[in-house]
Amino acid sequence: MKLKLRKKWVLLTMASLALVIIGLFFWIVISLPQIPDDISQLSLTPATKVYANNGETISRLTDRQMVTIDEISPYFLKAIVAVEDAEFYKHHGLNKKGLIRAMLRNIRHGRIVEGGSSITQQLGKNLFLSFSQEWGRKFKDMLIAIQLERRFTKDEILQAYCNQISFGPGIFGVEMAAQSYFAKHADELILAEAAFLANLPRSPNNYYPYRNPEIAKKRQVLVLNRMVKAGFISEDEMQQAVKQPLPLSHIERYRGTANYYVEYAKQLVASALGNDVVNYGGLNIQTTMDGNMQAIAQKAVQTKLAALDKQLGLPDYDSAPRNQRPNYPQAALVAVDPRNGDVKALVGGRDFNYSEFNRAVQNNRLPGSSFKPVLYLTATDMGIITPATVVVDSPVTFKINGAPDWSPENFSHTYEGPMIVKKALMQSVNVVAAKIMDRTKPENVMRYARKMGITSPLGEHLSLALGTSGVSPLEMAGAYSVFANGGIHFKPRIIKSVESPAGKRLLEDAVQSVRAVDAQSAYLVVDMMKAVFEDGTARSARAMGFSRPAGGKTGTTNDERDAWFIGYTPQLVTAVWVGFDDNRQMRDKNRRGITGARGALPIWVEFMKNALSREPYQDFSIPVGVIFSDVNPVTGEESTDEYGDVLRVALKAGTRLPLPRIP
Repeated sequence: MKLKLRKKWVLLTMASLALVIIGLFFWIVISLPQIPDDISQLSLTPATKVYANNGETISRLTDRQMVTIDEISPYFLKAIVAVEDAEFYKHHGLNKKGLIRAMLRNIRHGRIVEGGSSITQQLGKNLFLSFSQEWGRKFKDMLIAIQLERRFTKDEILQAYCNQISFGPGIFGVEMAAQSYFAKHADELILAEAAFLANLPRSPNNYYPYRNPEIAKKRQVLVLNRMVKAGFISEDEMQQAVKQPLPLSHIERYRGTANYYVEYAKQLVASALGNDVVNYGGLNIQTTMDGNMQAIAQKAVQTKLAALDKQLGLPDYDSAPRNQRPNYPQAALVAVDPRNGDVKALVGGRDFNYSEFNRAVQNNRLPGSSFKPVLYLTATDMGIITPATVVVDSPVTFKINGAPDWSPENFSHTYEGPMIVKKALMQSVNVVAAKIMDRTKPENVMRYARKMGITSPLGEHLSLALGTSGVSPLEMAGAYSVFANGGIHFKPRIIKSVESPAGKRLLEDAVQSVRAVDAQSAYLVVDMMKAVFEDGTARSARAMGFSRPAGGKTGTTNDERDAWFIGYTPQLVTAVWVGFDDNRQMRDKNRRGITGARGALPIWVEFMKNALSREPYQDFSIPVGVIFSDVNPVTGEESTDEYGDVLRVALKAGTRLPLPRIP
């Protein structure tokens, strides 16, 4: 009796499972997209567009030029089949050998290293993708592939595939690839060129020839080997193709000057929705860019770097051969609206065509003294210092457990004795900053840095006071927004929203803010940083024609390897970095070092003067509870000597002077 009952339960369970499987199968089949009758429609997916804040189109990411299979070099057709799906003309949509091989490799590596999809599957995946990562996606790809194979011939499928795959940033379809890399049409490609291009769709960014020419060449040889193995070419043809020189003929891929901004926006969307959705989904990407500011930023970087080239004794950049470009300094600029975090402009280098490496977001370089305001804000908010606190600028050695002793030095290699904190920040005195860090403790400065939006790893050591941990210009611009906005930090925002072609909202990045410090503490540091423009390390900005109320700080690392200036008004925060990609020293023709004031500040001034030309002059709001006092910059005592050496400082109400000094 029990045995019969058990059999019934087993049969019932199996029947239920079968019904579920059948139901799921029909649900998936019903949800499959309708395949058009005309094969050419498969490659006519709408272009993904990127928009500025005012709705103006910045870029179309997926423009294509359609060609028929007769207008494609036979060498390329053989090369793409050899490298992507050698069994293409033998299977009916699914490359069984490829799937088994990929499965074994993935098991061996413990992760997905190979997909095993056929050309037909890849075509279906790219053209009929959904905007969500469904569990049945792979199964749907297989069913679509089978439908495509039943509806169209192999040549028709291969034609559609060659017209829609990516060959690098902004380059889609073999016709555009042939024009972009070799200045010829797809049917004119010789064997060496065809094999070179056929490799790129595997990983357009990693094998991009302008970034990794050696890797791209090695991959070309791999494609040629596969063509020999598939019987498409002879060994002699392969050897001749390997020896064939490949003079790349580069063309501009994006319109306008927003290349670094557009590529970063694309990466952000791809990280959330996937590369396929960005490339083939016909998205509408709304950014926070101000098109006018972006153009001004690009021009400021170009013109001021050209002036710096002359100081360094370098010839005209535009006339320099490509192999000499690494000998020229690079720059990055990020401009953020402190009132909402919107990134108005972003420049990641001087020449996107030469190098797509985005120094504004990927380049964590040492900020030097431009990090000091983070320390000063921490110490001020914790009540350890005020702008009138006296710190003695004198030689000091710190004993550090488990590490060598540290003896910080000033940039001038001289010492001035007692001085108030405001003067020390104005003149960027290293020893004073180190002594304040010793009192404040690195772990507290790191905690405040996180509240200000700095996410890069920071070293928990005293030298952090002098900016010895790498950060990006985007991070620093976001952190300085705390000063410009009364202690409130807005997370920098590039993407406002992303919509499908049908208008469905796929992604939205809302404004995010947090109070990092109280308004009084922020203003006390702002008042000190305003003095940097009047009689500090950025006083040359006034001579360059920048007259607005502003706060800021220069930064110069050891041996002048990094030059920074980060400054702000109530309407705009801008961070500028200048340096060599290989971290070499920046020395002019007279062997003088390029500091933040000489390298980064001119770019900052040129940008800010023009970016704010239509904005009213506006000073920073003084919070309730802040008072001002004239003090002696050496003793920290209140002073009424209007003809003597006096500094006006901002203090929290109730502060009694003089304060205890830090020896």
